[in-house]
Amino acid sequence: MPRVTLGQWTQKDEQFVRNLKAELGRKGKNCKNLMRRTGRSQGAIYKRYHQPGTTTVDELRIFIQEAGLSEDDVLDFLFKDRG
Repeated sequence: MPRVTLGQWTQKDEQFVRNLKAELGRKGKNCKNLMRRTGRSQGAIYKRYHQPGTTTVDELRIFIQEAGLSEDDVLDFLFKDRG
């Protein structure tokens, strides 16, 4: 099987999703909260988890608010050379 090397963006995407899910869990929130706030379906929310690059700015703002992510978490996700 060929070896796959993940790019830095992919690694940052995965770390951001892990941070997002962890913070949502700590706050007692889940996919249903995000569905209600964004007006998106469950499938759309899961797509955002698996392909964070498809997230709109409005959705990202809601995710950040719901999870209470720190500025550092958000900046690490947005800028390649941070973190």
